[in-house]
Amino acid sequence: MTSKTSYTNTAQGVIAFIGIIFILYVLKPLIMPLFLAAILGVMVFPIQRFFERRLRCNRLFATLCSITLIFSTTVVLFFIIANQLQMFMNNGSEYISKISEAYGAIIANIEEAFDIRHTGLGGEQFNIGELIQGNFDKVSTVLVESSSFFSDLILIPIYLFFFLYYRRFFRNFAYRLFHSYSKSYINKVINEVYHIQKNYLRGLLTVIAIVGVLNSIGLLIL
Repeated sequence: MTSKTSYTNTAQGVIAFIGIIFILYVLKPLIMPLFLAAILGVMVFPIQRFFERRLRCNRLFATLCSITLIFSTTVVLFFIIANQLQMFMNNGSEYISKISEAYGAIIANIEEAFDIRHTGLGGEQFNIGELIQGNFDKVSTVLVESSSFFSDLILIPIYLFFFLYYRRFFRNFAYRLFHSYSKSYINKVINEVYHIQKNYLRGLLTVIAIVGVLNSIGLLIL
């Protein structure tokens, strides 16, 4: 009887897990903007707190100003990146030829230094120009055919507004949901999650900045 009950519980657990995965997959268009809004909320919250505490603004005005500021900055950054990417793609043939020449020179030096043939290095003929152009085409296709991108642009600001404006409501909801724990413990967990996300975003932005600088240096060298 005990083993039968154990098998039944295991089967129920597997079915519940599959059901949760299926629900998350179906609700992906709504859940993904929710997670993105939560991450953006961590970035925007210091600005929100600055408006509320330093400038003595009410919560509604501070929320609207914070969201407007962060999305205006994002639009400007995307415009700059798109402009630079367009310039890069316009001069793509020139960059491809220079990269191909550099690649050929490196392969020739390796062949001369180690006395090996080109086929020993790459097997088939490696055309770096076709590789780069193919990646450009894939990126363009993804950006054009991404229909969820426009819906996310609408849902993320809405979710972000609710996260910032009704943050005390969500905190009280967490108190009631986990009523078996003390409020101090729940506050500690929330603060730890906040700091973890903030450190993650800080590291992510640092990596993006480093990669951007290295790519810029590489393009200037070319």
